[in-house]
Amino acid sequence: MQLVERLNVTANLDPYMGLKALDAYSGLSVRKLRQLIDHDPADALPVYRVDGRVLVRRRRVRRVHEPIPNQRPTFRNALRRP
Repeated sequence: MQLVERLNVTANLDPYMGLKALDAYSGLSVRKLRQLIDHDPADALPVYRVDGRVLVRRRRVRRVHEPIPNQRPTFRNALRRP
């Protein structure tokens, strides 16, 4: 019996996904994903177009779901005197 001294396992933790796979992963519809892709270029979801397919990295969609920090002062902070 031989013992394995080393085992290398690689896994792509940030895969490229098509729109249907992203639909299932993110809960956003394909239509909404296309709107995010076709949005203003400064805010658009970055994609790769390969042989007519639209591919998106999974981490880019996670950033869409991240909460946006509240820029408005809260009611409590507005009542505080300097």
